[in-house]
Amino acid sequence: MIPLPFAPPRAESLLLLALALVLNAFIAGFPAVDRWLATPQSQLAGAVRWADKRLNRIERLDSVRLARGALLILILGGGVGLAALVLTIAAAHVRVAWLLSLLLVTRALLFGRLLVTMRGLLAAATAADEEALRQAVAPLTHKPVWSMDRHAVLRAGMEALVGQVSRGLVAPLFWFALFDLPGLMIWVTVETVAVTVGHTSPRYAAFGRPARRALLVMDWVPARLTVLFLAAGCLMVPGSRPGTALAALRTQHIQGTAALPLAAVARALNLALAGPRKEGEMVVYEDWLGTGRARVDASDMRAVVALTAAAGLLAVCIALLALVWA
Repeated sequence: MIPLPFAPPRAESLLLLALALVLNAFIAGFPAVDRWLATPQSQLAGAVRWADKRLNRIERLDSVRLARGALLILILGGGVGLAALVLTIAAAHVRVAWLLSLLLVTRALLFGRLLVTMRGLLAAATAADEEALRQAVAPLTHKPVWSMDRHAVLRAGMEALVGQVSRGLVAPLFWFALFDLPGLMIWVTVETVAVTVGHTSPRYAAFGRPARRALLVMDWVPARLTVLFLAAGCLMVPGSRPGTALAALRTQHIQGTAALPLAAVARALNLALAGPRKEGEMVVYEDWLGTGRARVDASDMRAVVALTAAAGLLAVCIALLALVWA
């Protein structure tokens, strides 16, 4: 809890999170909500793109662009965190502020979207139409699924699903349980900046480096918690191996902390994820995560969905229990 005498009691945070999870799952089935009520991530991404055009000019020195990238993450993260703190304090005394907090947490969480993603991937993986599979996976990944075979598209969908569980559910729940709304919103800000400008391409190598580093720091604990949740989830998924999933904690990969949950899933289900891939005329070389089968099929997708669903459910229960005991 926020260590301030005028911060709201943990019971308020528990009720806020529980209602936000229920509302988030409910509104995920209504696409019109996304059109009329933007998420904090989309608003922040727009602000980051605006700053990128003005601060990340190609004619500037890398040192200047690095400093401007650090300034962006500090100002945006600090400003959003401060605004969330003010709203948190006001929510203890003003009902409207509490309702605004509920709305913000509801739109910031990806719980409902995760459920929709699971349902969509399951339906597409079992269908014979490969075009439908590509259409289901394309919005979830930056990889060029239109040039991939069915196995590579399925792997891309699995990787996107595991990423949503780790950075879209476990990490936000961790920072909310730790620091309430300010912790959640600072995580959302850092993750959004990293996703928007944290690429390693020449344009963003220097400007996006502070965002990449900040994301690695904030994701250090949540990524490892996700591995633990996935290992525990193996107990509910026949054929998975919790012991080998835990071995993923020792993984070293170019993807950083994002590779840990992927490695846990790959090891638990005897799969091979990530790995080298072809993007247009360019070949991207990446180490494989796991030593199992790369030629995955619909049954593997069902196993990944079951494992990530179990891990996500466990993460929600632990976050709620943490707020009860705090």
